[in-house]
Amino acid sequence: MSSRVTLSPSGHQFTVEGRDSLLQGGLKAGLRLDYGCSNGTCGDCRARIIEGEVTKLFNSDFTFGDAEKSQRHILTCAHAAASDSLVLEAEELGDLNEIPVQSIPIKIVRIQRPVADVAIVQARTPRSRRFRFLAGQAVRLSVGTSIDGPTTLQLPVASCPCDDRNLEFHIPRRAGDPFCEPFFDDNEAPTRLDLKGPYGTMVLAEDSPNRPIFVAEEAGFAAIRSLVEHAMSLDENSDNPRGMSVYWLAGEAKGHYLANLCRSWTDALDDFDFHAANGLSPEALARQIASDHANPADRDVYV
Repeated sequence: MSSRVTLSPSGHQFTVEGRDSLLQGGLKAGLRLDYGCSNGTCGDCRARIIEGEVTKLFNSDFTFGDAEKSQRHILTCAHAAASDSLVLEAEELGDLNEIPVQSIPIKIVRIQRPVADVAIVQARTPRSRRFRFLAGQAVRLSVGTSIDGPTTLQLPVASCPCDDRNLEFHIPRRAGDPFCEPFFDDNEAPTRLDLKGPYGTMVLAEDSPNRPIFVAEEAGFAAIRSLVEHAMSLDENSDNPRGMSVYWLAGEAKGHYLANLCRSWTDALDDFDFHAANGLSPEALARQIASDHANPADRDVYV
């Protein structure tokens, strides 16, 4: 079963499928729903049913008072849709300042090295502590010392905010760097990290009608991946998808290590183009982009 959900007062809409929670459906659609633990403890994801029916997925520790129950307040993390359409009164984050800086220990679940000089680290937050951020933002990661110590590095998050507890980071190899080097040695690779963030203001202009152009150099593609997947989520629920273009400048050492992913985006989307730039200077790439997009007034560029 699928259900069309409308949020009040914003009017934003999304489709929730099967037994996905209402929170999961909204996050997958790229919406900035307010939430905290997502396991029924904190109550941050509360909403009020205006129209339609829901079904409970699990019992939650957070409880509503009698007045709130009579007004049909629910936790979106603990309920799924039970009618074809649903109208909810729910909080949505308005801007960057509404997301607090968080400090969370995360567990490394996988390290891949698609090329010699880039490690893709996949990590997971604790069940009780989801990490809230916007696509394009960065975090500080540290191994075993102070979050501002020598084994700390600020990196963009490569995963989409819709990906629940799962986080991804792209770590470039830097000779002599005490944070980076262990990720390229199976015997020294850490199993846990401390995360602090989010930081940064390069986030998607969600209400802009302009076509986004995403530009990355080397492992800076991590931030672009997060932004692209967020834009895809928004376009899937839009009557007027904007399309998008990606330009990725990389040398031989690091290369376009996720080129197959970019090609899959090209195959899956109607209006998406990917440009793998090899051996160009940043200035030459800028000239190419200017040539490809003659009217910059209807483009939003993220670099």
